[in-house]
Amino acid sequence: MLSIASVFLLFVLGGLVRSTGSGMGCPDWPKCFGKVVPPTSEIQLPNNYKEQFLKKRLQKIEKFTRLLQTLGLNDLAKKVRNDPKLKIAHPYNRATAYTEWVNRLFGVLTGIFALLCLSSAFQFKDKDKWRFRWTLSGVFWVVFNGWLGSVVVETNLIPGIVTVHYVAAYLAFFSFIAALSPNKSYMVRSRTYYALLLAFCVLLVEILAGTRSREIIDSMKSASGFVLNFDSFWNVGMIFDFHRISGILILLLNFYVYHSLRHQEPKSHLFKFQKWVLLLLVLQLLSGAFNTFFDVPALVNVIHISAGAAIAGIQFRAIRNYELNH
Repeated sequence: MLSIASVFLLFVLGGLVRSTGSGMGCPDWPKCFGKVVPPTSEIQLPNNYKEQFLKKRLQKIEKFTRLLQTLGLNDLAKKVRNDPKLKIAHPYNRATAYTEWVNRLFGVLTGIFALLCLSSAFQFKDKDKWRFRWTLSGVFWVVFNGWLGSVVVETNLIPGIVTVHYVAAYLAFFSFIAALSPNKSYMVRSRTYYALLLAFCVLLVEILAGTRSREIIDSMKSASGFVLNFDSFWNVGMIFDFHRISGILILLLNFYVYHSLRHQEPKSHLFKFQKWVLLLLVLQLLSGAFNTFFDVPALVNVIHISAGAAIAGIQFRAIRNYELNH
């Protein structure tokens, strides 16, 4: 449960980092401006600190692209090496530096919880192999995501790698949820189960589309001063159109599940959870609309991302506790 909670908290903090533009608040990794605790003022840094950290990043990028070439990813290696944004030096900003630093601190805490979880899971290695394997999977994705976080910084938030970073966090989240001991299962009709399963699958695609849309929007902003508003959001592309429209489909599917459970299992935990899912969906849709049409605080974007992660976690847990009643 601590591992699940800490991974979820990383969704919250990661959303805050993304929405406040703090992803490059620390130009190096794992330290921040070469220190365990970021400096409180630019005066504490050498005069040529920007050039120093840029040089170190370019050296790491060269090693990373050689790794990509070794894996046969020559096109991606070429794309990373030739990205002009990689040659941008980042000035010190206390707010963004400490926002990113706190995010990294909780990343370390997540790693500690994951390792403790793995040590306790060895008791299931023989008698409940799947619980052990799911725990091992969660630890793998936490470690992988920690490494990928360093790549994200080295590549200056290059599109595609940020999306993989986000997907890996979900894989860790789901793995730890799957490793929980099973609760009492509830008998439900096939149509209800498949409606929930479809809603969950569409939600995952919507989350992925939303992450990719944010990358596209960020690229458009940096390239041409693009501002997302009522007049311009139609031009982002089909993936953003799908992200918006699929939200309505997910809401309708979950309302159907809610209506079915109200007649089948009105006193079950599953029905109570479904109430929360509907509330979170409304919150997510409203926050998404505010993000699109208005100039709103970063907190609204954090709510949008966190609500999506909470819905996915609740539904994944629920799906694993259903039994079909044909």
